[in-house]
Amino acid sequence: MEGTDIHLVDTNVNHDHSFFGNGCVTTWDTTDPYYGGSLVACSSRIVNTVDDEPQSTGSFYSFQAASSGSGAETTTDNTNSPDTFCPLGWQLPYDGTGGDYYDKSKSWRFLFNKYGYSMQGGSTPMRSYPFSNILSGWYQFTVGAFQEMTKMGYWHSETVQGSGGVYDFRLDNIWRQRSHSKTAMTNIRCSLILATLKSNHNPKLAEADYDIKVLVVCKNSWQYSS
Repeated sequence: MEGTDIHLVDTNVNHDHSFFGNGCVTTWDTTDPYYGGSLVACSSRIVNTVDDEPQSTGSFYSFQAASSGSGAETTTDNTNSPDTFCPLGWQLPYDGTGGDYYDKSKSWRFLFNKYGYSMQGGSTPMRSYPFSNILSGWYQFTVGAFQEMTKMGYWHSETVQGSGGVYDFRLDNIWRQRSHSKTAMTNIRCSLILATLKSNHNPKLAEADYDIKVLVVCKNSWQYSS
């Protein structure tokens, strides 16, 4: 609801939090302590894609919530949490800068590179059909404020960056792989664990094409992503 106090500071990565409600159109600035973020909910949680399709920002999860309570205990860089909050048979995408899975099927890097989009590239393809990601904003628990709706979007992976961080997929005017604190609340998107599963209607469907359909189906059915 508009005007609801959403201010809560929590820097403990062992705590799980989620948020479902209106975000705020803000712009990041250097002003302490909230960096331009809002301490109250605003009037809407709808953001348009590049194709002018209105989408809900959905729910936001801290990494401990997104990993079903397993992320805080996973502390080795470039390793994956053993569980995620995705439906049975689904998972958060892999990410990171090394290890066994960061560039393999079901990773952000593999999926977008398969479509010819390199890291640090323009974000328009990522915000257009069939990806249809939106700049949903995020909740920064280190200051207790909702940040940058319509300006920025983050999505958890299941790959940790040491004891306090998690690798992510980030959108603003470009798309990139970055990392953020495990306490930050972002959207999540899920993909099928069975990477070799093919369509019954088109056995020759490319793996990347199937991955795209998986992400979109999960988004529409479960509202786990923006």
